[in-house]
Amino acid sequence: MKDYDARCLALRSRCDHMSRLVEANRWEALALALPPLAQDLGRHFGQVLSALERPRAAGDGTEPARDPAKPLPEGPRGVAVSVEGLRGDATEGPGEPPLDPVRLRAQARRCTELFREGHALVLSRLPEAERKILAGQARRFHRAVWTVLAACVFATAAVLAATPLQWVWQDFRQANFVHDFVTTASEPSNLGISGVLGPEKEAGRRWRWGIGPRTVITLELEKTGPVRLDYAISNPLEGQALTLVVNGEVLARHTGLSAVTGMAQSLHESVRFQGRAGPNVIVFEHPLMNHFDFVKDDTPYAVAFLKLTLAAGLKVLP
Repeated sequence: MKDYDARCLALRSRCDHMSRLVEANRWEALALALPPLAQDLGRHFGQVLSALERPRAAGDGTEPARDPAKPLPEGPRGVAVSVEGLRGDATEGPGEPPLDPVRLRAQARRCTELFREGHALVLSRLPEAERKILAGQARRFHRAVWTVLAACVFATAAVLAATPLQWVWQDFRQANFVHDFVTTASEPSNLGISGVLGPEKEAGRRWRWGIGPRTVITLELEKTGPVRLDYAISNPLEGQALTLVVNGEVLARHTGLSAVTGMAQSLHESVRFQGRAGPNVIVFEHPLMNHFDFVKDDTPYAVAFLKLTLAAGLKVLP
């Protein structure tokens, strides 16, 4: 009985696997797995039923001996499954016809029915004592399954309870943050920057070149709140002007900047403003650009950002 129970569990697990393949629309995998499963189901229950019939054939005094001319009882009616039989009708052109999902689904369902019919037939042929033993094993198995399911339900409930907390934490982080554009090449989902090259580092200094006529930062906020922008630049072009425009309003203007070398600092400022819910646009305008002036190529370097940090929400507080 233990061996029979173990084999039944293995076959039932394979039937359940067929159902999962159907749900996932994995027709190729299903077509390969169905034929051996149908064959194993027929062999398993056929062998068990044949073994159960032998004591009756020998005659044990409790039942009439089996007529030798009478065939052994048939197991559950099987299904002939082959990969070729799971394909659709031939189509024009070379190659095999495609797999037929309707046939595959029907054969997977038939394998599950075959298992149930075979198990019911075996139970009907078992003596009462052995049937109770098998039923006890089934009850223990079901208890184990329910224990596992209860643990899964508990874990799922814990995850679902934690999800709102994760959302609250994510919203808090998005509303209260500090981001350094000079040292970090990637930005969080609510920030973006254009008109700059990647971060660079040399001799203990860090910078990020602003190129072209402007550098643009986009900031997405869930709600209105304070924002602080800290920036410092090194200007290599004589007479450069730097204008800071936030949401269309000029917040700072630096004109007539002298040219410096060696990444010396030209200016350092900190600006605060009230960010609005939704998109915010922060623009640094720097109209003068390199044209073989201080670098012997045509890269449109304008200013080097030595510091470019954006803070929002509680992080703005001193």
